Amino acid sequence: LRVAMTLASWTRQHGVADAPTLVTGLDREQGFARALVSWEPDLFWEAEEQLRGPLGFPPFGTIINVDVPDDAPRLELPQQLGRVVTRELGRGIRRHQVRTTDRVGAARAIQEILARWSADGVSDLRVDVEPVDVD
Repeated sequence: LRVAMTLASWTRQHGVADAPTLVTGLDREQGFARALVSWEPDLFWEAEEQLRGPLGFPPFGTIINVDVPDDAPRLELPQQLGRVVTRELGRGIRRHQVRTTDRVGAARAIQEILARWSADGVSDLRVDVEPVDVD
């Protein structure tokens, strides 16, 4: 929404004040479309809160992707730090996706685990906090 609103604002800044904003491929009742057309981002967040909140998606929670080689141990965190979903990415890489409401606690726990794994010879570890693309 931020990118779309920025693009729409550029048309106004460059002397095209009456230019319409065309949103294609969306139902006009979707929060994104309503917010962009009416220029009220709160409409978007009201709709997104109902979808993102229960799933723990940002901004109501934090997502941390931890990519490790297939032969690395499984990432296990205490339940109170969040839910870990694991899937194979191919190319010998496995992703552990952590959804948490305790960003600091989960990051510290992951840091300790990865330090142990690294000391044990596990390499090619990648951590992405708040990834742009969510699986």
